[in-house]
Amino acid sequence: KNLVDLARQHDAHQEAQDEVLRLEHLTEYLHESVATLQAKNAELLDQLQETGNVKKEIEFLKRKTDHLERENAKITALTEEKRGLTAKVRDAEFRISSLENEVKLKHQVDEQLAEYRAKLNDFTKETHTLELDLAKKKADTTVHEAQKERYNKLEELYAKAQVELAEIEHVK
Repeated sequence: KNLVDLARQHDAHQEAQDEVLRLEHLTEYLHESVATLQAKNAELLDQLQETGNVKKEIEFLKRKTDHLERENAKITALTEEKRGLTAKVRDAEFRISSLENEVKLKHQVDEQLAEYRAKLNDFTKETHTLELDLAKKKADTTVHEAQKERYNKLEELYAKAQVELAEIEHVK
């Protein structure tokens, strides 16, 4: 009976040792699992923090995008305004150029008018001189007729000059 008891005790002791060994392996496995879970937890915390940072960055980028879209709208409006002003400047430059051409033309007409007036004055003086000469030479009929013809020609020139002067004044 002692031997049976001893065998039972030995079996119980062996079972206890096996149980201790199993528990040691289980404890080691649990320690490794806890270490792995802690590492995984730290990794997840880092990812969570990165996700928060990414969300903050996304919000920042959304605000920046909104700001840039508003700035782009302002730039577009200013570009349109610039196009309108450029067209107005072109129109104003064209009008200025047209007015300058009109002024040049007016000066040319004024110069021509001054020339015709000078010619008219010359014709008037010559006519007056011819009238004096005619009065002096009335006694000689042949000379008189020649002077009369010249006088008539001058009067025609005078009439033409007055017509041209009237036309120039009309153009002016």
